[in-house]
Amino acid sequence: PLFISDVILDTIALVIIIVLAINTIHDMHITEIRMFFGMCVSTVFLALWDSAKYIYFMMPTHQTWLEDVYITLTNPLTAIVSLVIVVQWLLFVEYSLHQSKDLIRRRFTRVLIPFFISTAVEIIGTVVFVIGGETGSFDLMFMADRVHLLSTAFMFMYMLLTYVIVHQERVRKRLPRYILITPMAVAVLLGYFLDTVTYRSLFALFVATGLISVYFSIRKQHAWEDDNTGYYNKDYLRIIMDYIDEKNIEGGTIIRFSTKNDSRSLAKILHQMEPDNSKTVFMGKGVFLIITDTQTEDVIDWYKKLIVGRAGQDGLDVKADHFLRQDEPPEDFLTKALAGT
Repeated sequence: PLFISDVILDTIALVIIIVLAINTIHDMHITEIRMFFGMCVSTVFLALWDSAKYIYFMMPTHQTWLEDVYITLTNPLTAIVSLVIVVQWLLFVEYSLHQSKDLIRRRFTRVLIPFFISTAVEIIGTVVFVIGGETGSFDLMFMADRVHLLSTAFMFMYMLLTYVIVHQERVRKRLPRYILITPMAVAVLLGYFLDTVTYRSLFALFVATGLISVYFSIRKQHAWEDDNTGYYNKDYLRIIMDYIDEKNIEGGTIIRFSTKNDSRSLAKILHQMEPDNSKTVFMGKGVFLIITDTQTEDVIDWYKKLIVGRAGQDGLDVKADHFLRQDEPPEDFLTKALAGT
């Protein structure tokens, strides 16, 4: 009955992860979604491992040596995968705060060394555990079984580092409201503790519940649509710039419309006359940016006159500018358009 209940717990964790993954699969171009998906994959691996182990134990006949392999690898794998999940979470939180891929690459490089040390110690501990079992040395087995505490220490260290990073942003008053780290931290700590103490399959389930809060923080961060205009809001600009940067897309045009009148009225006009292969973003305060591929000056001028003229018929005072991307990074191109220079 205990094995059956453990399989049920792992199955619940898998269902939660699969539902979350299905709801994010269409947004894989977003960096945070890809990082979140990586955490889901690690959790799925852990849940499947536990399920396979307990299903095997419930089989009427099985080989003793294979059972020994399962038992021997359980603690090391749980410790290593737990460390991987926490590292992935740390990188996710830091990227959500700073939006810097270079920073994440540097952080990833620094965490590789402790991770490899922990993995090497786990492998050595597993070998020593097997030797202790073959020789009947329970002291050796007990000592080897405790080496996974190093991975646990690293896991706690990275969780503490995550809190330090978030606290620094809170002190600087730059902490976004969508950053919620407590639910995931509590889930990881409580799940790991209960899994270790009770020897029940609880860690994957607790992590899956923690990932629910991560999922909603992403959705809150990327609530892209402006309710009044029906267009993407300014938060979506970063997604567009990331896409242009990652795909090495050359060229591009930004057409900027601004009005001091009703933004909703201008939005209706733009909806009716939106260019093909374009994205329109509402920046607030009556400013709209239309991002499209490279266009000729004649086509751009014709389109600006069309919108300004149509808006004038409705009594709207609209100003129009455009900016052609030169040999410059996407962020510089966007800065130029926002500054109107």
